Amino acid sequence: MLFITDGLDKGSSVNEDKTLTALIENQAQAYFVCLPVQVSRPFLGTTTLLKHREPMDRLAKATGGQSFYLSSAEEAAQMAAKLIGGLRHQFEVTYTSTNNKQDDKLRKVRIVVSPKDGRQLNVITRQGYYGPDHKRVSEQGVDKEKG
Repeated sequence: MLFITDGLDKGSSVNEDKTLTALIENQAQAYFVCLPVQVSRPFLGTTTLLKHREPMDRLAKATGGQSFYLSSAEEAAQMAAKLIGGLRHQFEVTYTSTNNKQDDKLRKVRIVVSPKDGRQLNVITRQGYYGPDHKRVSEQGVDKEKG
């Protein structure tokens, strides 16, 4: 999934943990293109660029995606080329787990690549998958108001 955003949360109705769980459940990779935001500060006469990176970085890393931060519109073409190049060089790795436990736990995944020619390769992968008894976020219903 590709998100183009200014990176600022303006009243989300779903928290980050539920968003991350839904992305992992659906095996979606999250890519974020974060645009710069200019904010005028009253009485200070300055303009500040704001970038709220942490949530996007966490979601991207956990799903095997990436975050890109633009400091100007002119960087968009270069960033798009980098993103497309990365997508064209992806490989899919699958395996069958020997863990037959019926649990609701996130099972971590670690991929190690050791090319025979000694090159260093950058491996980006999702953080894991849920066990076979996992109740999907979409099946859990809406949280009821406390009161």
